Formats: sequence, C-alpha cells, structure tokens
Amino acid sequence: MSNEFPVPLDHIVQYIAYLSLKSLSYQTVKIRIAALSFFHKISNSIDHTKNFLVNKLLEGLRRSGKSKDTRAPITLPILTQLPRALVCICFSSYEAKLFHAAFTLAFFGFLRVGELALSINLEKPLIFTLTLSLVCPVNAMKAYLSVRPAASNILFCHSDCKPLTQYQFSSVLKKCLKFLNLPTQQFKSHSFRIGAASLASMKNIPPNVIQSWGRWKLDVYRGYIHIWIVGSSIVYWAQRRALSRPVGRNLGLEKYGVQIRWCGIRGMKWSQLLTRIQRDLRNFPYPQYLVIQLGSNDLVSRASGVLRWEMKLDLLSLSKLPNTTVVWSCILPRLFWYGARSQVAIDNVRKRTNREISSYILKLGGRVITQSDLSDKETGCYRFDGIHLSDIGNDIYLNALQGALESFLIKDIRKF
Repeated sequence: MSNEFPVPLDHIVQYIAYLSLKSLSYQTVKIRIAALSFFHKISNSIDHTKNFLVNKLLEGLRRSGKSKDTRAPITLPILTQLPRALVCICFSSYEAKLFHAAFTLAFFGFLRVGELALSINLEKPLIFTLTLSLVCPVNAMKAYLSVRPAASNILFCHSDCKPLTQYQFSSVLKKCLKFLNLPTQQFKSHSFRIGAASLASMKNIPPNVIQSWGRWKLDVYRGYIHIWIVGSSIVYWAQRRALSRPVGRNLGLEKYGVQIRWCGIRGMKWSQLLTRIQRDLRNFPYPQYLVIQLGSNDLVSRASGVLRWEMKLDLLSLSKLPNTTVVWSCILPRLFWYGARSQVAIDNVRKRTNREISSYILKLGGRVITQSDLSDKETGCYRFDGIHLSDIGNDIYLNALQGALESFLIKDIRKF
C-alpha cells in the first residue's frame, strides 16, 4: 500500500484484516485504530476510522472470540523454587524478602500485578491458603514486614521507600525463571493468578468460590488447566465422537477448569511426535497434562527394541517440559494387524511395549491409562477393518479417558 495521508478507507480495512490474521486481540486492534484516529484529528484531516464499515469490522472482531491465552501458570513446585533463585539474583536480603512476599501473596491472594505493584489495601485479608503448601504467604509477609521501612505508606516498597513497580515485579520473575532453567516466554506476572485458579480447581473447590476468591465478574478463570491429547487416528476419531456426546469435547471436565486440545493425526507414527509438539508449543499454552496415544502404527514396521528405546528417549525429553505431566495411554489391541507375520507375536510385542513404557513413565513422575476395558475379544468395539474403534468402542475409550483425567486431577493417583 502507498503512504497516503489521510489514510484511505480501504487501507484501514485491509490493516484491520491484517491485524486479525496476526491473532491480535480486539482491544489491541481498537487501540491502534484509536491512535490512527488521533493523528488524523490533530492534523485536521478526514478521519475514516469512524466509518460505518470500520466500526462493523471492529464489532465483528470483538465477537469473533478472545485471542489465545498463551500464559502458563506458576505452580506450587515452581513457587517453592523461587526463594532459592531470589537469594542468588537479588542484591540484598531485603530485596529477596520483598519479592518473596510479593510472589507468594500474588499466588495465594489470586492477585493481579496492579494490585501489588501500584496500590493495595493493607486491611485486605488473605483470601486463599493451603496448609499442604511448602510456601507460606503469612511467614513470607512476616519476614518482609520485619525489615520493611516504617516510614513508607506503601505495602511493597524498596529499602529507600520507593514503591515496587510492575516492571520490577515482572523483570525479577523472569530472572528467577531463567535461573531455574525454565522457559520465560509464557510465564507472565498474571501466571501467579492463573496458577492459583488452576490449583483451586484441582483441589475440587466449587467454581463459584473460585470466582469469588479471584474477584472475577465472569467465569473467565475457566480453561486455565490445559490438557493435550496427542496421537494417531484413535485420537482423531475419539475427538469426533466426543463432539457428538452430551459432555462434549472437554469430556465434562469444565467444572475443574479444564480445556482439552485434541491433536489426532491419521496414520501418525512415533517419529512425528516431538516435531508436532515442539511446533504446537510455539502457538499454545503449555499443557498441565500431555496424553500420548501413539505407537500402534510402528509395531509392525519397526524393530521392537529400537522402537522402545526411541520412545523412552522422547518421553524423557517431554518429561522435562515445565509444569507438564506426561500421560501414557496404552497401545490398544486390534482384531487384525496388517503386514504382521504372526498376529499373536505382534500382540505380544504390544503388551511388552505397554509394560515397559508404563513402568518407565511412572519412574519419570508421569501417569498411565491402561485402557483395560478394551479387548480384541470384544469384536463389537471395532469397525469392519479390525483397527479403528466403533461408536461403542470410542465411547468406552472416552469414558476411560474421562475417568482417568478426573482421577489425576482430584485424587492424584498415578495409574488408572
């Protein structure tokens, strides 16, 4: 487009379309158009940003939905490591106590950074505590208040009485995460609030209570627990079946704040797993649970020992993702293994692979879904090809997924 001023209407329309394709939120686009409008007004030029078409485009963008939330939650394990990092990166013990108190209060108080760094009511009570936590916000606040300058009328301030700023809060958090060898891109100041809501959901605290604690007007806290289900055609067809069931694509787990992302690729093999996940991690929030349903398409064509060795290496790599629990969903039986010299032998390979990978993933701190309700003796669970699940088989599979994920969330069991 040419550099014309005042900016023609069609240029503004194309600019809004471009920003929409870049996945910018409605509020961001609105601010940019407002800035453009301001420059037209101060130059006493024709302002096309108020045109009916522009207003309708902005209205459509607002209704099209929210932009993807890529912020990851600060969890209790991460929160417990922050004090160790603060001691090393802060230039004084006072600063370490200041940020330790601010971080813990942000988590247990469901606080926005603006409620900490700009102003805060000293009489506002702590609204969320957990006796099981290794990080106590009360003790952190006591330690900080014991050294805080008495002359300051601001709760969180430096030793020279200057207030703690949002920039400082975010900057020190980023340095702590970098010190702990954690990725910094998806952790923001709001991650404490997200982490608190996620933990409350997993502790089976009623949604209306979480909404009250977080002072949310709407249930925007929902969807803070992300679960990915990655695999081959088993996952692909299970997702399609889930959409037709009353509980929907999230398997009825919305009450725990769960959002499930299905990634089923027909014909997918194990070698494609890491590449696919690495690509998706650049565009979506890190999952709290990563369910893997894969390997059946490799059993006939790959040497079993080499395949299991490759699986273990990749699972070890995935287990190091921050704030992510890897879940192994056992390879399902088939009525017929195409290309196999012996149906019995290949099924024995499947069973051995399930045993070894299940044992290995548990050692890594992961979870296992045995899928024991599906059997090759129940022919009604399979389609005519003997490979893919029928509607009945998919229902059994989805019920097992739902039960397992719910148990992992609220009972903390390791094998379902």
